[in-house]
Amino acid sequence: MDSGDSTLVRFSRNKGTTRRLLLTLAAALTLLSLPGPGANAQEYLHLSLFREADTARAHAKDANADVYAPKAFALGMDAFEEAKDLFKQGRPVDEIHDKILTSVRYFTLAIKISKPAAELFAGTMAARTDALSANAIRSSPELWNKAETLFRSAAMELEEGNARAARNDGGEAQGLYRSAELEAIKTNFLSPARELITRADAVVLKSTAPQTLERAHKLIDLAERMLQQNRYDNGEARRLSEEARYEAAHAIYLHRAIMELKAQGHDMEDAFLTTEDQIQKVADALNIQVRFDEGPAAAIEVILRTLKNRESLRVDLADSLKHAMAEVNTLRHRVDVLESPEGTDGHALSEQVRKNEERKKHDQTVALAGIMFTSDDGVILKDGNNVVLRMYGIEFIPGRGAIDPQYSGLLNRVARAIRMFPNCQLAIEGHTESGGNEGTNIRLSELRAEAVAAYLRGVLPASIRIVTQAYGSTRPIADNTTAEGRSRNQRIDIVITPEWAIVTK
Repeated sequence: MDSGDSTLVRFSRNKGTTRRLLLTLAAALTLLSLPGPGANAQEYLHLSLFREADTARAHAKDANADVYAPKAFALGMDAFEEAKDLFKQGRPVDEIHDKILTSVRYFTLAIKISKPAAELFAGTMAARTDALSANAIRSSPELWNKAETLFRSAAMELEEGNARAARNDGGEAQGLYRSAELEAIKTNFLSPARELITRADAVVLKSTAPQTLERAHKLIDLAERMLQQNRYDNGEARRLSEEARYEAAHAIYLHRAIMELKAQGHDMEDAFLTTEDQIQKVADALNIQVRFDEGPAAAIEVILRTLKNRESLRVDLADSLKHAMAEVNTLRHRVDVLESPEGTDGHALSEQVRKNEERKKHDQTVALAGIMFTSDDGVILKDGNNVVLRMYGIEFIPGRGAIDPQYSGLLNRVARAIRMFPNCQLAIEGHTESGGNEGTNIRLSELRAEAVAAYLRGVLPASIRIVTQAYGSTRPIADNTTAEGRSRNQRIDIVITPEWAIVTK
């Protein structure tokens, strides 16, 4: 018998614990004498016999005794399982009771050993936890298994009283856990990009897209170096990895496009004309006239310059709105001066002036907000005092209410437009195309309206009240038999009630 075993055997029985178990046993035997189904009596007996062992085992697990004191914990589990087997075989209660007492002693000993072990192996356990969080068990199984084996050896050495060896092995296990964690993080971040780059290496010819493929390699290498330097501040490494994946996909596309052009007998002129066609589509969508007699770069410059001019116009409109609001405040002051407490005519006149000025300001705000959206995004409508942002461009995962992350930019523009109406109220209306079960359509439109409302609640002031309404396919605005009509009917209507309209209700 080794020193560890002798330590475990020398751990004395707790008389108080024994007495409590015997009392529990007596209570359980009493239950057997009660009338009723035998199965129930057996169940009560099992609970009474094993209650303290179950509690001791749970406390040992909470103390990580299975890691810090594996030998004592394993002996406790062996005795516990033997007691369960004896109970199933219907063996004498005192025989079962002895095994239960043994399991409790070992679990208690394991808890006692775990306290100094937790201090000695604090760094190792922290590294193990981080490796688990990074899914090293799956992503880096070889390093993980080596670390686990060494950590278990260190814990058993501490149980046997060899603290020096335990400290050395624990430190080595800590290093292995950290290595496993890093490899797992690299796998999680870099594997998709590396797999696509490997595909690109096998497909792309040096004569088709070498520069693009080289960029992919440089980006993924840089991402790996950044993770090596700081595995936890990994935002930039993630971005670089995604960019590397994009460049690899870009290289594959370029290779296929170039090889297809060659196979079809096309030349450089065809390639240029194809590029010009794509630029022309953008220009047409923006209602901008471009020419290509000075090359694609000149046409793109015209588009950019026009967009900058439109942005400048938006800023000018914002300034005009600011001045208009100042004029409204001036007129309000004049009305207050002219108003007399008894003069109903003066009061009516001032109220009319106020309404006219509010309506003028309202119209200017609607026009300014309209510049922020393209026809594909949606339209802005006036409905009495309300403003309706009818958004076609917010697409959802088919059959679900989740918003595709790529539409967060459009939702942020929606939020900016809403902020132009301070202290307003919002009603988010969900609409679907027709077809299928209307109950399902209602539920789907409700989920989508709630998804948009949840997003807006996260970015808008808390003072703005937001409610949702689901209409399913009951309020179509276009012909459902056409693709364009269905896309228009499947929409989100954001109804804005301005503050001044709320006050005058």
